[in-house]
Amino acid sequence: MDLLTFLENIPPAFTGVIVGSFLTIIGVVLTNMSNTKRLRIQHEHEVKLRNKERDLNMRREIFMDAMEAISAGITAISRFSELSETPETLMQSYSKLTSKLGKVTIVGQNETIEALANFQLEINGAFLRMSAKREKFDRLLQSSQSIETEIKTLNEKIGELNEKVTRAKLNQESQLNQGFQSEIKQLQDELSKKKSLEEEIGGQLYQTVAELVKTSMAEVSALNKLIVPLISLMRSELELPFNEEHFAQITERGNAALEEYMNSFFNEYDEEIPTED
Repeated sequence: MDLLTFLENIPPAFTGVIVGSFLTIIGVVLTNMSNTKRLRIQHEHEVKLRNKERDLNMRREIFMDAMEAISAGITAISRFSELSETPETLMQSYSKLTSKLGKVTIVGQNETIEALANFQLEINGAFLRMSAKREKFDRLLQSSQSIETEIKTLNEKIGELNEKVTRAKLNQESQLNQGFQSEIKQLQDELSKKKSLEEEIGGQLYQTVAELVKTSMAEVSALNKLIVPLISLMRSELELPFNEEHFAQITERGNAALEEYMNSFFNEYDEEIPTED
């Protein structure tokens, strides 16, 4: 019996069962394949979401640390006019956090890395410029303190000589008295020169401090402008909204108001200082 004859002898009902079963199997297979594909797509999507969330969290942490270092640097520049703080201490408050900036080069995009590099270049320049101005002030201060010590010594010598003059008068030692008077006059002339020099250096100290304040504010204003695009790029990488133009306007208004307050302070201070005729 060949295959064709065998198939012809199969009852039609049985054939229908076979065909139906075959179609059912095909349907199950197709359903399973569809479910498997859908699950695979869903899994891949969830993996992408988890990876993205992990990446964003890592970037957020690194960017927050970087902004902490940036803030410390700008604050240090603003405090160069605080004469109780040494330049070394101020620079150390920033340099100890600079390692956090280096992490940005690992996770940041090229534009963000470039913006950060520009900021680092400018703040390093600001530290050098402010340090030079503080060094000028420190030299003047040392000169003022040295002259103050010399004035104190001259006053002590003059006081001792006046006591000798008094004793010489009591003892009627006119020649000795004249010698003391001559020596006193020399010391008084020297004292007058020292006081004039002290007053001159005092004026220079005031001008230097005023220049320190104004320069530090100018440096801070320039640095604040530099961090606007940097913040914009960081927030863009974190997929956070940011209106760069609006933030820049706020920064500009703040800098302008601060400069106005500073000028008002120095103008009022100058008016309170008595002038010699």
